[in-house]
Amino acid sequence: MLYMTTVTWEPPQRDEVLKRLATQGAKHSPGVKILGMWADIHGGRVYELSDWSDVNDPKIEIQAAHVWNDLCKIEPVQVMNAEEFMKVISSKQ
Repeated sequence: MLYMTTVTWEPPQRDEVLKRLATQGAKHSPGVKILGMWADIHGGRVYELSDWSDVNDPKIEIQAAHVWNDLCKIEPVQVMNAEEFMKVISSKQ
């Protein structure tokens, strides 16, 4: 399963987000493979593409959603390659 996660924070949280990132790093759950991470050049937002294929424990998903909860809004969305999606949709009709 692939997830595109949007992480956002309010301007007053910026310094605390940067401080935590510098001291603790971007923590990820065991088994999660980070395929890419992009920062909004205007600030306040990061996009992360991750592969959860090796994760079989719902506790890990719950923990991942709460890692930065006190500073950021975390919105994971399950995604699929568009070409693959079209093949799946076409086969169901």
